[in-house]
Amino acid sequence: MRTLLISTLLFLFIQCGNTQISTRFLVLKDSIFYNNQYIYLNEISLQTNDIDLLQGFYKSLNAISLNKFDNSQTPKDRLKEKKVILKQFISSNQLSNCPIVAETYNIIATTSKWVNFLYRYNQYGNYHVLDKYILINIEDGKILTHEKLFTNPDSVLNKLNKQYLLNLKKEIINNKQNEEVIDILQDHYENFGGFTLTDLENIEMNRNENSNKIEGIRFHYNGIEGYYYSIWPSGYIELNVNDIISFLNNVLL
Repeated sequence: MRTLLISTLLFLFIQCGNTQISTRFLVLKDSIFYNNQYIYLNEISLQTNDIDLLQGFYKSLNAISLNKFDNSQTPKDRLKEKKVILKQFISSNQLSNCPIVAETYNIIATTSKWVNFLYRYNQYGNYHVLDKYILINIEDGKILTHEKLFTNPDSVLNKLNKQYLLNLKKEIINNKQNEEVIDILQDHYENFGGFTLTDLENIEMNRNENSNKIEGIRFHYNGIEGYYYSIWPSGYIELNVNDIISFLNNVLL
């Protein structure tokens, strides 16, 4: 067993009226070595003197995480409890029945208005790692929903669905020599019901490393689940900010 307890630090100053609020994000990391591999567990600690922001932030994370805990627990206590439960199931050789899911958090990008996290998880015995991108409002700690992100979510959704089908069609053409792959992709193409408005919330802000400006928004999806995952795996569709700027709410500008 190996304990990491590494903290990834992000320090921000938020101006609220005439008051400057100090806000610090810490990604607490731990792991257990089992069966020749590491099982990773993370928690995010928010250090701030804004109580409303603190409560809203932890409520948002608890809504996203597959590991549900009492919001009154500190991040350090939650991380410790997850590890204790995980070790109990490992020692009894019942890892497949463990209610704790391996999960990690990564800070993707930040501004004075929002912070962008990647939440990554997988069930034990499942080789597919799934991602969920989260955009959280710095002012109140709440997840930014599609209504708050876009002035016209339906128009953005329409662009997303069209681009997804276009990409899928290109993949079918590229695999024209492989009948089995074509059949699977063609079936997915014909039965694709379209993304929903909530899928607009699974976004990653793509920032230019040199200018530090947001150039694109990546809308992530998890591909075909199950046996055919390797044929159409997880991916994203990136829309250039300039192409959808008229649909962006102020929080993204």
